[in-house]
Amino acid sequence: MRPKPLPSAEVSTRVDTLPTATAAELHGAVFGHVAAFFARLEHRPCVLLTAETGSRKTGITLRHLSGEIERRKAAGLPYRLALAVPAHRLGREIEERARGEGIKATVFRGRGDPNKPDQPCRNLQAITLAHQAGADPRTAVCGPAPGGARCGFRDTCDYFAGLERAKAADLMVLAHNFLFEPLPAKLKHDLAGVVVDEDFAALADRVFTLTLDTLSPEVLTRFPVLADDGTPDAGATAELQRLQDMIREAAQACVDGYLTADALRSAGFTAMSGAAEQFRALSWRRKVDVQMRPGMDIEAREAATRLAAVNGQLPGIAALAHALGAILTGGAAGAGLVSVRLDMRRSGSQTVLTVRGQRQPAKWLAELPVLMLNATGRIEDVQRVFPEAELAEAPRAAWSHVEVHQIVGGFGQSTLARHKTRLAELRDFISIATLSSVDVRQHSALVVTHKSCEDHFAGMPGIATAHHGDIAGSDQHADVGSAFIIGGAFPDPKETASIAAARGGGAVEVAKPVRVTRSALLTSGAAVAIECMAYTDPAADAVHCGIYDASAVQAIGRVRPLERTADRPAVVWAFGNVALPFPVASVSRWQDRRPDRLSRMVAHGAVWLHPNDAHEFEPEMFRSAKAAEHVRGRTPDAIEAVRAIVRHDTRPWARMLYQLRGQGMRPRLVLAPGGAEAATRAAIEEKHGELASWHVLPLTEGREVIPDPGKVYFPGFGTTSEELPRVAPVRGPEQGTWRVSRPPDG
Repeated sequence: MRPKPLPSAEVSTRVDTLPTATAAELHGAVFGHVAAFFARLEHRPCVLLTAETGSRKTGITLRHLSGEIERRKAAGLPYRLALAVPAHRLGREIEERARGEGIKATVFRGRGDPNKPDQPCRNLQAITLAHQAGADPRTAVCGPAPGGARCGFRDTCDYFAGLERAKAADLMVLAHNFLFEPLPAKLKHDLAGVVVDEDFAALADRVFTLTLDTLSPEVLTRFPVLADDGTPDAGATAELQRLQDMIREAAQACVDGYLTADALRSAGFTAMSGAAEQFRALSWRRKVDVQMRPGMDIEAREAATRLAAVNGQLPGIAALAHALGAILTGGAAGAGLVSVRLDMRRSGSQTVLTVRGQRQPAKWLAELPVLMLNATGRIEDVQRVFPEAELAEAPRAAWSHVEVHQIVGGFGQSTLARHKTRLAELRDFISIATLSSVDVRQHSALVVTHKSCEDHFAGMPGIATAHHGDIAGSDQHADVGSAFIIGGAFPDPKETASIAAARGGGAVEVAKPVRVTRSALLTSGAAVAIECMAYTDPAADAVHCGIYDASAVQAIGRVRPLERTADRPAVVWAFGNVALPFPVASVSRWQDRRPDRLSRMVAHGAVWLHPNDAHEFEPEMFRSAKAAEHVRGRTPDAIEAVRAIVRHDTRPWARMLYQLRGQGMRPRLVLAPGGAEAATRAAIEEKHGELASWHVLPLTEGREVIPDPGKVYFPGFGTTSEELPRVAPVRGPEQGTWRVSRPPDG
């Protein structure tokens, strides 16, 4: 029974032609855009350069920087640059590459994350309390204070050591979050520009919650509006309370929905009266001086934080004021910036506001040129942060030595959590597909999946693992021979709607995605129709594509397709319902590719040909010996079927013929890799006791080298240039049967 072919489709407008550029032409285009940016540096350009993964965007930029820095030094111009990356691990990679280009580079980590070990700052608990109180860590924790007080770790602090290294560096590599946060003053000298590697736009999304009680009279009584001398200003406090009462009234009228402009106006909170601006200004006047200094113990700091508790709420209140102003004046785009819900708890109910918006770039970026390097970036997203940004696009090149095979089906995080068998089948698929190509001495294959599933693929010989959201831009796996990309980052409908609203999509309703038909372009120039999940709301669908589609593209790009040669090809298996922006060698359904039970036993390292053994050693696949016998009985020649699967395995395989003790026992057969004889016999004897006989005969010789260096062989699934016989499942009463079949033509 041959797999049912996917229907043909009109070629998508996103991938309406096959890529024709060569890698050299693509690299030349990237170099031209990078050179043009630095030629205009004095005019402070802001450019998004989009070029596919592996186009050497970062490498070409670093090489250009090495000369640009020296030229600007000689001319007496600002010469230092900041390079922002999504993760410190990628930062270390780029630091090494920059030094390889002769650039004096260092990674600046900031103080660190209090939830992670081995951070630069050794007093992060005190730093956290200072932030909660709205205090400057330099004067509240680090010191030295005017009287000489200082943090006990100050003299050996890795943060300050890193600060000095970054101050002396020509290139500072830092995290994306600094694009929205203050940069230490020491690091601002001689800055000539900023390079941003990979997508950062999601950091601009600001979504947080405030309880309506934050605007209650009781809280305002405790933390009133203050006069210039620090004493309570009764008149201003009363005015702020009047404004807060209006907001509370409007919110109560919009529970379980978006806060509307009509509700605000009905409560008296209008744009004409300048209510939002007044609310914001009066709220900031509630800020309390923080009584916190270097050398204080934690208990004293906690007490000081409680006395200044309102300070931690003020940025959120200010963001609420900004959102309210946008609701009143921003039309449809502002309609989704605040939503209201009733939160039911055992202690009672409370009204919660979800406030959305966009963070503004840090002030230190205001006068600097910015070059953004991104394979999947959209100019619309970048312009939310940098409105003046220009788009520079490089052409897409053909991947001459990489094949992408797409398999459609359910591979989402929730689907795999519900269907554990599919996870097991995926692991077995990967084991079979890499029989001929995995070198157990090194990571020669890569699996990228959901973070919650990554451990399921850990420990496979020669296979590295990673998860979506933690691999963008990395070159750690550029030399793998094969990659398996399972699913992609898929935000839930509630999160998708919230992000879309925060980006100005309006009052986006929470709705489940629906199935739509999109096209996948084949390297032959034809196209097939595939079902994808999409949102009917354009703003929500843009968010979904920017996360899900982009994560798949980023993961596939880790094999660095444009760097491959005939002697170093790669094959990628992409499991997911996504319309990829490049042509693929084939598209098939998981139901037509999933390994049958014979193949899965090969993946497990022992093929039990006696029904009793199949049931005892593989109970999850064979619930009874009768079930195993039923499947086994329909197999014309299981030994030849296994030989067809393992013939390109680098290991030899053997037939192990054994007989149990006891009257009437007949010889049984198990097929396993050479070298596993002792372990296989021990497993049998553990269940059945000492054997009456044991004989080992060869099945295959094994293969030490790939026959054709221009091909990567995948037993059971074909090669990069030809289809090999494979064990294919036949649908029927059972899940599948064991037989050797030829793949379908075409």
